[in-house]
Amino acid sequence: MVEIKPLSAKMSTVSNDRLFTIFRELQARGLIDKKRRLLECPVTPNVQGMARSIRYRKAFYEQKLAHLSDDALRFVLLHEEGHIKEGSLATYGIAALPLLLLIGLAGSPLTAVPDAALSALTVLLVSGAALLCYRIFYRRMYEEEFVADRYAAETLQQHYNIGHPSRLLQSILTGIADTGGSISPPCGRQFSGYFPPIDERVSRIRTGVDTA
Repeated sequence: MVEIKPLSAKMSTVSNDRLFTIFRELQARGLIDKKRRLLECPVTPNVQGMARSIRYRKAFYEQKLAHLSDDALRFVLLHEEGHIKEGSLATYGIAALPLLLLIGLAGSPLTAVPDAALSALTVLLVSGAALLCYRIFYRRMYEEEFVADRYAAETLQQHYNIGHPSRLLQSILTGIADTGGSISPPCGRQFSGYFPPIDERVSRIRTGVDTA
């Protein structure tokens, strides 16, 4: 993992300088936490907001984001800041507790008892609890995408006079979808059907944020 530094055109066919510059600009305006870092991370699938940083994969940026306008890149970065500020990491942590419990039970006396039926039942019950927990938090994570979108849209509207941020979101999501991918699906968001449809995300910003 390497912290972003300005790159010369000779080092890369697509420079990351613009993304870095926009990130610093948002920090200077107080729209992204000044302690946050922008990191290039080869194991990040695309762009992800973490506890102390926003991480991106260079190939993803070059292939899917580098052609976007400055305002569109601001939207992407602010979307990730929205995830961080809304406490998404806490959501994933809570949702992971049953799985950690299951792993812990794997070596506990409960699963090592001579009665195979009781051992299997214990594992089954914990697995069921894990599935239930994920289903409960599934909706919370689904809705969080709209919260992050709204944070980015309202911030751009208030600080950059963008009257119709839904148009930016439409261009971002459509462009990414055309080549496969999404803005920021951490591992928990890879489940089929989790990510909200593009039309619904754009519609919510159009009706809830856009200037009439």
